[in-house]
Amino acid sequence: MDEFTNESTNESGSESTNASGSEFTRPVRRRRPSQAQVFKENYLPIIFIAAALIMIVIFIVGAVGRSNAQKAEQARQESIAKEESARQASLLEAEVVDILNRSEALALQYDYVGAIKVIDSFSGDPTAYPELAVKRDKYANAYSEMTEWESLDQVVHLSFHLLIADPQRAWNNAEYGDSYNRNFVTCEEFSKILQQLYDNGYMLVDYNDFVEVTKDADGNDVYTAKKLYLPAGKKPLMITETQVNYYQYMTDSDGDGNPDKDAAGFASRLLVDDYGQFTCELVDSSGTTVTGNYDLVPILESFIQEHSDFSFGGARAVLAVSGYDGIFGYRIDSDGRDKGSDYYNQQVEGAQRVVNALRDRGYILACYTYGNESYGEFNASEIQADLDKWNSEIVPVLGETDVLVYARNSDIGDTYSGAAYEVLKQAGFHYYLSFCQTSAPWANITSEYVRQGRLLVTGQTMREHTDYFQGMFDPLTVLDTSRPALDD
Repeated sequence: MDEFTNESTNESGSESTNASGSEFTRPVRRRRPSQAQVFKENYLPIIFIAAALIMIVIFIVGAVGRSNAQKAEQARQESIAKEESARQASLLEAEVVDILNRSEALALQYDYVGAIKVIDSFSGDPTAYPELAVKRDKYANAYSEMTEWESLDQVVHLSFHLLIADPQRAWNNAEYGDSYNRNFVTCEEFSKILQQLYDNGYMLVDYNDFVEVTKDADGNDVYTAKKLYLPAGKKPLMITETQVNYYQYMTDSDGDGNPDKDAAGFASRLLVDDYGQFTCELVDSSGTTVTGNYDLVPILESFIQEHSDFSFGGARAVLAVSGYDGIFGYRIDSDGRDKGSDYYNQQVEGAQRVVNALRDRGYILACYTYGNESYGEFNASEIQADLDKWNSEIVPVLGETDVLVYARNSDIGDTYSGAAYEVLKQAGFHYYLSFCQTSAPWANITSEYVRQGRLLVTGQTMREHTDYFQGMFDPLTVLDTSRPALDD
């Protein structure tokens, strides 16, 4: 082996010497970069740049999306607002139409105060609907032209018994024909009376129009006269119908509990349909059950429908019922209960339907005593016994009433004090209807009660006392010419 041996570096590149012994440096080989270094040096920056670009794009797209969403939401909210505004405008317009209709209906009955209150109840801005102001001014001017009726004790009050629907059957009734001829008025006669009253300037009012009720310090009701304003030339009128029971002796000749053709020609009961319209049921002379205007209520309703200005503020009549044979043709008394629960419940349901409809329409429901009794001839305990039956059998269906119409032309006296009056007072009565001894109307308004006279309109008074009705109606043109002569 040569003395001089080449020394080489290992693959790591260590120093070497040549043959002359001098040192030299060989080129150093670089190590091959790893995949991680390649990725880090060559791809990672690109990825960062790409990610940054993506983030920028996402941000831009998101911003644009948010902007579009906000615009869409704003557009949706504006659409909702427009729809709500249109809906509110539509509701207000409908309210205006309703207010104008309701106020006009009241104005036609001369209730200008009520009409103005309806207009003032408008929930919107009244200045946006000038027609409201026009109507309000019209009603205010009309009210200012009304005149005060100063003689509250001169309010005419006419009183009728149940009306005769079929006069020939009434006149020819073997047992009560003369009584019907003497004491009752026919449906046709009543219709003529209404027309003449209207033509002569009369219009219906009720107690609320001329009696004010307030409370004293102890919470008791206090009654005082209230100013009554009527249209110029108009005169106040009240009407009462008594015995609105459709008694079985008038409608059921054989007493089997069913109305029949051989009865006395009266309606058998009062009905109200699903639309609140009143009619009466009648068994005619052929035995057919028919319905129609066979008594005061449906006749009066039809008349007011044609002549709305006959009713001041929606006033109607006073309907006075006794209790011993039920009310309005429904047998809700003890005899009806004795026929079984199904029959009794059916009668109660029918009666309550009629009672509710009558009250809703403005009728005043009154007590005519339970047994059609003369309280003027009763002592306090007898009056109490009669009212106990009224309270147990009739009040649960009819409801409470503060109006008593004395039966049989009676009264408890001119001075309301003592035991009899205390019984009536404790029973809740504050309005007492007696009868007029003459044609002159009268009323007495005290802090505790109101007394009023009612002028009886009968076949006899129309024949024998035509002067009673002077200025109201002419009995000679009203009387049914088929009426027979009265028995002496």
